[in-house]
Amino acid sequence: MFCPQCGAQYREGFMECSDCRVPLVAEMPKASGDPDLDLVTVLESGDRLMIAAAKSLLDEAGIPFWVLGDEIAPRILHLIPWFRVQVGRDHKTEALALLQTLSEAD
Repeated sequence: MFCPQCGAQYREGFMECSDCRVPLVAEMPKASGDPDLDLVTVLESGDRLMIAAAKSLLDEAGIPFWVLGDEIAPRILHLIPWFRVQVGRDHKTEALALLQTLSEAD
């Protein structure tokens, strides 16, 4: 049994998610528009300003992205983190063209 809202899994016999207070379902619904996302790296840098600019450009263009390294950087401030900006393969060409302006400015 699964919660359709948060995805928590329950043993048989449970009828409602204890957190979301919604009825459980036997199977999680299939994601309608998002197949398994195939991510590609479009930018690698240790420069936090460049990463911030890339995030801003991608966000403004409506391109979904993920930044590897973002989640651990605050915990290891004494090290120089290396970041990787990734997008879905279907947005690779558009993202690379957009981020080309950052490379030219550098």
